Order: sequence, then C-alpha cells, then structure tokens
Amino acid sequence: MKLFVNEITEVPEGSQSEYEATNDGRFRLKVEGDVPEVQEANARVAEFRDNNIGLMKKVEEVASKLKTFEGIDPSEYTRLKGRVSEFEKAGDSPADFKLRLTTAVKNAVEPLQTQLIEIQTREKDAKEALARKNVESKLVDVARKANVRKSAVSDFLARGANVFDLEGKAFDGDRPRYSKKNPADVLTMDEWAVELMQDAPHLFEDSKGGGAGSSSSAGNSGNHGRRVISGSDPLEVGRHLEDLASGKTTIQ
Repeated sequence: MKLFVNEITEVPEGSQSEYEATNDGRFRLKVEGDVPEVQEANARVAEFRDNNIGLMKKVEEVASKLKTFEGIDPSEYTRLKGRVSEFEKAGDSPADFKLRLTTAVKNAVEPLQTQLIEIQTREKDAKEALARKNVESKLVDVARKANVRKSAVSDFLARGANVFDLEGKAFDGDRPRYSKKNPADVLTMDEWAVELMQDAPHLFEDSKGGGAGSSSSAGNSGNHGRRVISGSDPLEVGRHLEDLASGKTTIQ
C-alpha cells in the first residue's frame, strides 16, 4: 500500500479507512511505530526548514551591508579606485595626493586673499582720508571766521585733528568733550576755537582797532562810539574778549 495518495479513490474501498487526510489535501496511510519513509520525509522537512532559516539570516545580513553602499555609483567607485591604483603605481599614495591637492588649492587661494585684503585696506584708507578731509575743511572755515593767522593755520588744523574724530565729534582722549554752554551737547568746532583763543592767543589776529564782523554804533548815544557785536556768535565774542573787558566793545 502507498504511504501517500492524492485521491482517496486511488485506494480500494476496503482499505480507504486506513488512510487519513493531511493538511496539504492528500491522504496518508495510518501507521504505528517508526516508518523509514516517514522518518526520511520528516528529516527532509526539518532540513528544508533549517536551510530556509539560514538563508533568511544571510539575506538579512546582506541587506544590512548593502545599506552602507546606498548612494554609491558602482561605476564611479570603480573609476576612482582605478585612479588610486594609478597614483599608487606612480609612487603617489592617497595621503600624498591629498597633500598635493591641499597645497595646490592653498597656493591658488592665498594670492586672491592677499589681493582682497589690499583692496579692503585701500578702500578703508580712502574712506578715512575723505572723512579727514571733510573735517579739515570744516576746521578751515572755523579758522577763517576766527581770524586765525595765515602762518598759524597748519598749527590750528593740527590741534583740531587731535580733538575731532572722523565724524567731527570732539574727544578728550577716549572721552567725549561736551559744551560748557550746553553741557548736554558735544563741543562744537566754534566753541573749541573760542577756548583755543584763551589757551593759544598767538594763533589769532589781534582784534584791536576794529575787525570783520564788528559794527559801529555811533548813532546810538548810549554806546559813546563803542564797537557793538552780536552775542549769538561765539567766535565773534571770542575775538573781542579783551575789548569787552576794557569796555571798548559791547554785546548787543
């Protein structure tokens, strides 16, 4: 009798009760004890199962290793590997090649960096020179209004350069200098010039005997011929301090 049959009809009717249905739809002979054929079949099934488990583990291992190569073009890798081989044959290791490449980039970039620094320095110097020229121009105007002697203009400008920064703001060292008249405001160039008249009077023309900006008030009997100046101009007042003190000049 066959151990397995596909259809029960393959077995004589008298022996059909000796078969039992299996999970795969076939029919198996009911046997007791160990049957060599059954043992062999079970052994093959176990072997097949173990092989499947082993293959699945290998598939998982391979899949895990392949993740490390994601995004890598095999042809590009082969090309680069060939280039490395060429360098090694020529006695140039990857480390030597990297060093040569870094050196080449550095040699190409350094001149550009030096040129850029030079351009930035020239631009900065030009801006500072222009700002200093503007401050100097303003000081020249103040010197003209304050009747600075022509021979002393350079001295006047040098002193002003030590007081006023590139923005025209007055400083005493690192501290701002403020107006004595208006303590909340920074000292102006006109006010500084008036102070300089007291500290260095030799820089200015003698104001005695009349001067620019003065006006006679002979028509006003109360002034008895004294010079009358405006008190709104600090430079005008500074030029006539001596005459104001002696009474020869008065402020309107």
